[in-house]
Amino acid sequence: MFVLRYLVLAATFLLITSTASAHVELISPNGGEQLRGQQQFTIEWYDIVNHGSSVTYDLEFSSDRGTTWTPIVQNLPYTDGFDSYTWIVPDVDTLVGRIRVVMYLDPFTYWEDTSEGNFTIMASYSSYGSGTPLNGVEPSLELHNLPQAGGNIAVHVANAQVGANAHIIAGRMAQNSFQYGVTLLATTDITHRIIPVDNNGEVFVPNALPIGAVGVTVYIQAVIASAPTFSATAGVQFMILP
Repeated sequence: MFVLRYLVLAATFLLITSTASAHVELISPNGGEQLRGQQQFTIEWYDIVNHGSSVTYDLEFSSDRGTTWTPIVQNLPYTDGFDSYTWIVPDVDTLVGRIRVVMYLDPFTYWEDTSEGNFTIMASYSSYGSGTPLNGVEPSLELHNLPQAGGNIAVHVANAQVGANAHIIAGRMAQNSFQYGVTLLATTDITHRIIPVDNNGEVFVPNALPIGAVGVTVYIQAVIASAPTFSATAGVQFMILP
């Protein structure tokens, strides 16, 4: 009788503690989703135990199944216990992505929930080739916005020589030829634009993607003109999406 009573009490305690710990639940992404870097995705969660308007929420992302976490947003306000946040998916490749929501009642009282399974992210852009540093600094090249047909992307060069000319080369084929002291990584059959580097060492170049180019792979490189040679970034390639 004593053993039975002990087991009942233990089971009751476990039920109470497990119920008490589940104050918030992540709805999406909860595993199995296939995401694309730089797309918009709605993270959704709700309060299992409603603590009212005094709570706040933090959202975090992991690309390694929860081993490490990166903040997405902090101190989101309460909105009636059913909440969502529009997330710009990071431009990384991973097969084991997770999201975690943390609900804070105060700095010392909080509850959390994590995606039950992994979701995948496919990067919208990938780098190729190697750059040529100038005075020990290699300019960086990034592309912003999802590369969808009919949409717009932005070429962003940073850490470039102020006042130099940036040659933005785009083509439909990769290239590996040595000219002007640098390796050219892209053909020029789409565009070759020359834009001065601003006082912050940056260049932003907007580009419209044609509607009828779905499935076309584009190669882009930025070459920074400097005397007596050039300085080239690594190339970036992407496929135009529907």
